[in-house]
Amino acid sequence: MNPLTAKTISKMETSRFISKNPLSKAPTVPKEENKSLFLELLPEGFAGEMLSLELRDGSLFGFPYALLSKIHLSRGNQLTLMFSEDKAVIAGIELKELYQYLIKHRVTVLREIDTRGFDLQNGKLSVSAITVEKREG
Repeated sequence: MNPLTAKTISKMETSRFISKNPLSKAPTVPKEENKSLFLELLPEGFAGEMLSLELRDGSLFGFPYALLSKIHLSRGNQLTLMFSEDKAVIAGIELKELYQYLIKHRVTVLREIDTRGFDLQNGKLSVSAITVEKREG
């Protein structure tokens, strides 16, 4: 059961997914691209200061982009973000698009969503897991 509610906004910002009530039990899935479920983007030409990671269990992690030292995309299905003290690993499908947004600091929110029961189009961006842990060494 997905605790998020979706709302579509102006045509210019259809790629955004806004969580209106995190305690809502019935998800409303927008008919736009899959990415609207998983991330909130700034318009082209704008860069964010922080990246918020929202996990399924309700945990929230906020990281300043200034502390992001490396992004590694492996085989298109796993992204590793290295911050000064932490490491975030994102698993999903078609993450190259997400990689492009991250290197431009356009992502403000990235969500881990249980996609079981959702009709997601193959070949579209989706995020199935996010883990955050302390960096070693």
